[in-house]
Amino acid sequence: MRRIVSILFVLLILCTTISFANENGYITMTMDNEEVKFSTVSLTIDNELITSDVPPVIYNERTLVPLRIIAENLGANLNWNGKTKEVLIMSGSNKIILSIDSENAVVNGNEKLLDDHGTTAKLIDNRTMVPLRFVAEELGVDVKWNGETRTVALTKPVIITPKVDEDTNVVHEIKVNMVNGFPEVRVKADKELKYNVFELIDRDKILPDRLVFDFQNTLFYLENQGILGENKTLSLGFENSILNELRASQFSIDPLTTRLVLEMSETLDYKVSFDEDTKEMIIRFVNIVRSVKASYQNTKEVIIIEGDNIDNYNVIRLSNPERLVVDIKGAYLYTGDKEFNFNVDGNVAKRVRVAEFEPDHHYEPDDKIVRIVIDLQDREEFEEFKFEVEGNRLIVHLEGEPFSYFNYEEVSWITSELLFRGRPGVRFEVDKDIKSNTINIIVPKSRMNMEFSNIAIDDHLIKNIVVDEEYDDKNYMIKVELNNQVSHRVISPSRGRNLVLELNTNTSQREKLIAIDIGHGGRDPGAISRIKNMKESDIILDVGHRLNRLLLNAGFRTIMTREDDTFIPLFERAEIANAVNADLFISIHANSVVNPLIHGVENLFYPSERNPEDNRNNRKLAEIFQRVMVDYLGAHDRGIFARPNLVVTRETEMPAIITEIGYLSNPAEEAKLATDEYRQRVAESLFNSILAYFQAMELN
Repeated sequence: MRRIVSILFVLLILCTTISFANENGYITMTMDNEEVKFSTVSLTIDNELITSDVPPVIYNERTLVPLRIIAENLGANLNWNGKTKEVLIMSGSNKIILSIDSENAVVNGNEKLLDDHGTTAKLIDNRTMVPLRFVAEELGVDVKWNGETRTVALTKPVIITPKVDEDTNVVHEIKVNMVNGFPEVRVKADKELKYNVFELIDRDKILPDRLVFDFQNTLFYLENQGILGENKTLSLGFENSILNELRASQFSIDPLTTRLVLEMSETLDYKVSFDEDTKEMIIRFVNIVRSVKASYQNTKEVIIIEGDNIDNYNVIRLSNPERLVVDIKGAYLYTGDKEFNFNVDGNVAKRVRVAEFEPDHHYEPDDKIVRIVIDLQDREEFEEFKFEVEGNRLIVHLEGEPFSYFNYEEVSWITSELLFRGRPGVRFEVDKDIKSNTINIIVPKSRMNMEFSNIAIDDHLIKNIVVDEEYDDKNYMIKVELNNQVSHRVISPSRGRNLVLELNTNTSQREKLIAIDIGHGGRDPGAISRIKNMKESDIILDVGHRLNRLLLNAGFRTIMTREDDTFIPLFERAEIANAVNADLFISIHANSVVNPLIHGVENLFYPSERNPEDNRNNRKLAEIFQRVMVDYLGAHDRGIFARPNLVVTRETEMPAIITEIGYLSNPAEEAKLATDEYRQRVAESLFNSILAYFQAMELN
């Protein structure tokens, strides 16, 4: 502990009244070279009457007292400058400069008006008389006036010495820097600060959100006391979109606590660290990359990167092998891990790898970078990559410019709209070939900008769209091949420049919503394989995405509890499925035990038959999954197991299972689960199990 600082706190003490200072209550003294009759008042300090050869008097409706009273009774030091007629009053960290006949004072470097009555310090009978209320209150002294007895009662602050020991810390300085467009709060102390932190969130949005740090066993004693305001509080305002105001003060003496309050205009994630060299605690409001996922927009493949400040990025193109690199600058990963990856197996992207990147020669050593590496498919040519910032998302278009004259959009879970934009005066001819289940569209070449020749959509409505440019000299033939049980109708005006087709499916699959729960994630990697050090969370995420694609292509609706390497609490997983009223809940996991010989697949279920309030047939679901998976994968049959205390199957409201797709502790199954081929077969086995379950339910 470098030094121990006494902290002043005002404790109110009941005041008593006393008699007048003289009998008639008036005195004549010299001021400004004139004889002036003053009304006198009595003065008490801590209930004791204060006497002086020059009494306190009323001037301009304000009480003036001899400066000597301040010095002798309030523990202040004085310095009188006869040339400038200024008096310096010092008490603890307070410095007050008063000038004779001036309405302003300088308090800790800041100019203040004494009051709105024009009160000034005066020379009376060659004695310096100062405004009592202003000086006393600036020194932390309580002032009360009793009009009946004409008494001013002062209560001095009581000095409390805080309990300090060798572990006591001291805050010396607090400052805020802007780094990459984000505020960075630095708190300088003797050593690393111990703290509690909590958020104050106003759900009604009447008050701003606040982030509060309580520094334990810590004195608040800034080296520059002049920047403190009332009650020894540091208050700093800012003009940025994140931090509005910073306040800091000594929150309590017992326990000894310094409180830092950050008033936020936008709630962001933050990271706390301590710099041993500068002895500063650093609170960084950071740009978080929250999600990276593969998707399709209007039939074209995209990678979507979501974050707080996503438009600050660099792009690098690398070859051998082909890669596209996107660096998000000034950023951290939301996931607890420093890296994660997932397979895509799309038209362009093969795999995506995401990591917090150690800056190389392209960046400064302290730069924070999240690097997204998109491993590309083995092909000779690629469309020009396009980048689009849309709100908090960076969309990487992997197949060139988004379509302008074509749009395919889902409007409900059984209906989509297919739009072709023509030029003014266009006329579309539409008919359907029943045998091939194909919609044929004829449109003049002069009235249509054709942006593609073939699109393989392969979803629950459309197999593909093919453009026959050789149909004849003047017209294109656009062939839209539909899946079975898909109907269409033209919903655009016959004379309009756009053709809009409404597509509807009658398949029973569209009525079913499947919740795919990918276990673990983020800070919880699950089991780690023994030979290849693969994380369970990565393997099952890949299998889950493959299952999701199979279900969507078959016409099912799906929801995934996580789509990337994010930690989702167990109860929240069940809540996600319950909120959308899913028809089936499949939680995917991989197993691991000490014995490396154990292998095979197994399925776990909540024994609903033991709960009279639970009407689900979870056992039947587990039996079907176990049978289909064992047959399809040729895996060892480990059986099904009732588990009454597993949260995700117990708390869900629809039939639910946890499926264990293999043992990472078994070398043979670890080797299989490392391959794309086997992961695809596992996804297919789960897909077939879902089909078998619904078929069984229909028969029942």
